Amino acid sequence: MRTLHSALLAALGITAAGCRFAPADDSAGDTTGGLDTRNPAAVAYRGIAERAAILVPDGARIEETFGDADTWGAGYSDAAGGPTDRIMPEVRARLFGRGALAQPAYNVAITITAPAHADLLTGARLPFGHFPSEEGAGRYRPLLPTLFELARTQLAVAEDQAVLTANTVHLQALDWSLHPGFGEAVGGTYAFVSDAEDPRRPNGFDTVVIDAVRSQLDAGAVLVVANLHQIDRAAHYNPPQYVPDVTAVDAPLADLWDWIEGGESGLEGRTVLAIAADHGRHRWDTTTEFPWMNHGDQCSGCREIPLLLLGPGVRRGVVLTSPVLFEDLGVTVGWLLGLDMPLATGRVMTEALEGAPDGGDPTGLTRVHASGDLRAWQEALPDPANRSRVLVDGEAFADPDALLVEEPRVLRTAEADHLCYRSLRIRTDDREWRWQPHCWIRSGGAGWSEMAAPADVVWPFWSPDLATDSRGRLYLAASGNVNGNAEGPSTVSLLRWTAARGWEGTGDGSPNAWFPTHPSVAVDPSDAVWVAFATGDGVATGRYTRHVEVRPVTWETSGAQRWGAVDWRSPTTDARGTTLERVEDPALAVVHGTLTVACTGFAADGGRILAATRDAKGAWSERTLDESGLVLGTVPAVFTPEGDLLWARLRTDGDVEVCRSIAAAGAPECTDTGFPCVEALAPWPGGATVTVSSGDRAWETLDLAW
Repeated sequence: MRTLHSALLAALGITAAGCRFAPADDSAGDTTGGLDTRNPAAVAYRGIAERAAILVPDGARIEETFGDADTWGAGYSDAAGGPTDRIMPEVRARLFGRGALAQPAYNVAITITAPAHADLLTGARLPFGHFPSEEGAGRYRPLLPTLFELARTQLAVAEDQAVLTANTVHLQALDWSLHPGFGEAVGGTYAFVSDAEDPRRPNGFDTVVIDAVRSQLDAGAVLVVANLHQIDRAAHYNPPQYVPDVTAVDAPLADLWDWIEGGESGLEGRTVLAIAADHGRHRWDTTTEFPWMNHGDQCSGCREIPLLLLGPGVRRGVVLTSPVLFEDLGVTVGWLLGLDMPLATGRVMTEALEGAPDGGDPTGLTRVHASGDLRAWQEALPDPANRSRVLVDGEAFADPDALLVEEPRVLRTAEADHLCYRSLRIRTDDREWRWQPHCWIRSGGAGWSEMAAPADVVWPFWSPDLATDSRGRLYLAASGNVNGNAEGPSTVSLLRWTAARGWEGTGDGSPNAWFPTHPSVAVDPSDAVWVAFATGDGVATGRYTRHVEVRPVTWETSGAQRWGAVDWRSPTTDARGTTLERVEDPALAVVHGTLTVACTGFAADGGRILAATRDAKGAWSERTLDESGLVLGTVPAVFTPEGDLLWARLRTDGDVEVCRSIAAAGAPECTDTGFPCVEALAPWPGGATVTVSSGDRAWETLDLAW
């Protein structure tokens, strides 16, 4: 039985409402197959499809799937020792001419199974760890609604009609999210495809998963997402079997589409089928006889993925020329089903569709960040090959050769303004397409000058926090590793910068951090430096032990950095005794001379805001500031320049309100934004800037004053 916070939502009169709208009525006028025949330049309407299936051959490289002479390897597979087009001849001969092909598409985030599927199912890139989950999913789930929840709430789909199926346990945390208004009560069904003789073991044949998809569609499923995991498993643990396992799904995939379109299924003309890998694999691993064994970093082989889309509204026999990202596939399938995905960041694959989709892509200013009266945004651009840039009070920081320029962070001090952000070029070299950090400084009335980069390469969710001490030294805290892999230890790095010495601390980092995220740095009145971050206790228990730590960091006179022991760790129960199953997103500040931390905790009834302060003797006192269960985990709490704490939560009428606790101690005072969607929150003296939308992903800026 599904029990998350459905009872709480029902009591408040909320039924999976927040930031969710009924699909637009595009049925007016004389239409044929969903296309407006009155207009020669037909518009591809949302909701043209009634069913959808997404099949993911896990970790199948472009070289072993949909490559040709113009893609990597020039049509040759070193894993097969022969031409690429001999590996999947049935899909090529029977399906390529009937759909739209991305050759290749890209995974620009974490190139590992669970986080990649989180991106697909939410339509947005998320810092989601690939924790093993043999003991169940726990509360470690996406913070944005999944396609399953959206289908169930917007299309009145039954639980067993929204199916996530796989011959792996890695995905069982992805059938519902922690977003308020959604959750387990409206989640999908996770159907584990087990071994015929041992139900605890995954089935070793991907063809059985394809058979399960056909059975689920035949039984009335509206949305099925399936992971074919044996391909990835073979590459890791039995490399010579990798290509045979790719070949094994060739004819069954083509047969599935023939069955859908054959007339006997009753699905013809109404069903979308997508075939896409979640990540690729290495190409130059010289440590093994089989270079394609592994994946997970930022190599081009890991980022390039095959993708084929078929069905109503999809162009036939077209090879796409614009870059397509894995999250775009989730958004496009949602679009074709008629789903609103107001918090997604992916784009509709316009080039793949008949006609031209009318709206639906993100526009406007997002990811607002502020320091004093200095404000920065990330702006969505219309070009799918150059999707974003950073604006700082109207001044653009852009790279026409970059696919993405995003996540600005600013700091204004009496001496200077500071700016950091990240960018990605997907063809900077042959071997790696890496996220790059950028930092700038402006002082003395001069223009911006680029500082030396704080690192050569950063993980896909590099989003630093900035602070200064009384001597004007800049501190930068950031998390992650090159891979973003929860199965290996990562670090939280703390760097210190001065004009005379540049960056210090580049070789150091926090000990024993497992998939650390959202670090925050603060300097107390004695110039002692403190860092807070969220982490788990290890790979085996990481998804069940997510918590926040606060640690002191000092520099020895020799220049060596030293991390102190954990000074505060978030509790496992809040002040009222409620069990906290997950704690994330710390904000650290010195409030009226006192070190204070706030974070978001998740319990069975939803999200809440916790705070703790450290007294002069080093003792911490804790309190719960919001126990509504409706806190938005996607909008981390932040401190104002005055030391108050701000956060966002869902109202019972479906709008989002911004709540303020004076000095992070008093009862919250909340202000209705008047919008159902809030994406980021940035305080400034006497108020805050919020990026909001009405649910159409047309983001705008709203200023609130106290």
